[in-house]
Amino acid sequence: MVPVLMFPILKRYTGVLTLGYVVFRGELEAFIYLTQVIGWFSLHLIRQGYVVAITTGVFYFQALGDLILQAHYQIDQVLTIVFILGALMFYYLLYQSKLVPRWLSGWGLLAAIPYFVSGDLGLLTLFSPMSTDQMVMVFPLAVQEMVLAVYLNVKGFNLSAVDIKSTKVSVI
Repeated sequence: MVPVLMFPILKRYTGVLTLGYVVFRGELEAFIYLTQVIGWFSLHLIRQGYVVAITTGVFYFQALGDLILQAHYQIDQVLTIVFILGALMFYYLLYQSKLVPRWLSGWGLLAAIPYFVSGDLGLLTLFSPMSTDQMVMVFPLAVQEMVLAVYLNVKGFNLSAVDIKSTKVSVI
């Protein structure tokens, strides 16, 4: 919902990039989450079939369940990359618009780099799911997103950076 709510504010700066942010952080992420939920429901159905088939000696259900779990891990790595591409657009727009302090949006831009690399390394199966190495690479952006949330709840946007009544953007 955040990308949809941010669209009217951020489109004043770069409409195409804002639309990309909405597509990546809104639509594509939602689609990937839906795919993962379908996979989880499939595991439940496979488990039921496995319980019935174990009496007849059919064990391909175990292999099918393992395959779905592996697919879930790969989908999660794709989600990481989709999330980061959207985050890069978002933090660039925040940096450009000066709606939040530049150090905060700059932190988001820099912290997205190791996060993106962790997704790539995960796709190449160089990281195991939720490994310490992967968590270390994800941690800076996780902290930044929490700091951004607290900052926005306490201070809000820098309203001097945007004229709410018009579509003009302040240069300062």
